[in-house]
Amino acid sequence: MGAHKPDWSELNTELLTSIASLLETRVDLCRFRVVCRSWRSSSYIPCHNLPYLSPIFPRIFSSAPIPIAESIIVANSTFLIQPRDPKSNPNHKPWLITVEELNPGTLVLRNPLTDGVVKDFSRVFNLSNCNVIQIRRDYNMRCGEGLPFELYSRRYNWLPNGMKVVLFFNPVSASVDDCFVLALVNGDILYARMNDENNHGYLYSKFYHLFDDIVNYKGSIWAIDGKGRPYVISYSDNLKLQLFSNEGVCMGDADGDTKKRLVESDDGLYLIDRVNYDEVIKFRVYKLNEKEFRWNEIKSLGDKILFVLTDCCFFRSSSDFPGCGRNCIYFPKGHFPAYLNTSTPLKFPDKIYFKGAPKELQVGVFHLDDGESSLVSSYPGYSDILWPPPNWLFPVGAPKELQVGVFHLDDGESSLVSSYPGYSDILWPPPNWSSF
Repeated sequence: MGAHKPDWSELNTELLTSIASLLETRVDLCRFRVVCRSWRSSSYIPCHNLPYLSPIFPRIFSSAPIPIAESIIVANSTFLIQPRDPKSNPNHKPWLITVEELNPGTLVLRNPLTDGVVKDFSRVFNLSNCNVIQIRRDYNMRCGEGLPFELYSRRYNWLPNGMKVVLFFNPVSASVDDCFVLALVNGDILYARMNDENNHGYLYSKFYHLFDDIVNYKGSIWAIDGKGRPYVISYSDNLKLQLFSNEGVCMGDADGDTKKRLVESDDGLYLIDRVNYDEVIKFRVYKLNEKEFRWNEIKSLGDKILFVLTDCCFFRSSSDFPGCGRNCIYFPKGHFPAYLNTSTPLKFPDKIYFKGAPKELQVGVFHLDDGESSLVSSYPGYSDILWPPPNWLFPVGAPKELQVGVFHLDDGESSLVSSYPGYSDILWPPPNWSSF
């Protein structure tokens, strides 16, 4: 006799209402409400005061280690938007997009690789025909001269001399009260406790002063210095930086060498090193062997694609991006800067490599199988996941005046405004009141 399967739609209404009241973002509340009709009817909770991406950000942060007072930490999420039935629509390519919540309840669309703001974007998404997958959540810091939040329009650019931000939660409690903000600023690692900004300082190493990257991996913070040596920071009330291995890689001693990037993955920690030759850009990929305390070079990513973003790097299966290559690295302009203490500039600087590429497509692709790289636009179909936005995402067949969608929070459904009788009367055409 098979095990009894509970009918979640029949949960007690009071319990469902209690659960819904604890949800802290609009996204979580919408996900809760689309489960079934009973869950929707028990969670009629106004969500206009809820943030979209994070219950604790955006947040003013004025701790001493932060280089400019009245800074603000904001959350951003990178999404993969796919057609709901990709097999029946093979020509409908997926789209990568980063969404940032700079002001509470207001979202800004960004190109995930180039970080450019998608401006003048007034069209309506038809999300009812697609799958929206959140790939990852990251954080960055913006600066301003005062309140309100709208003034925080200038972003700290981590590369080459700016800031990268990671959050370090207590792996046991995951509470905001037990969370540290760590920032990589000009090669230094700074920290401050979220709800006790007097608990702040710098993390130093007696082996090396400057660091290239930091990531959150397996419940700890990992860092890489200019000599390619890995460090680990374990959670405690007093954070300490410990050298994991004295065996480095890609030492960064040669003129024109570039800073390295870390990539956390389910199967390990990776290091990405860019190598510049005359009119050629190549990459080397290493995986940390935690048992032998060393980096092992790997020659293939298999069926994966590595994406290099401003705030992070991540792997994704090439099956999510049909026609966009495999065993390759998508890298944008300016994300592997040279060390500042070198006397010789890059042998093949980005301003030459990306010359002539439109701002939205200043992205290169390196294939590990043949060691060749070129602009993303030189490979047919590769740039479709970046720019421009795919047409299938937007309502078609609607007149220009009625390219408007309507989303109902009570049932989680959306459609063209013209599909709901009477809804478009307030928009178009102008009412004929001549008989009155």
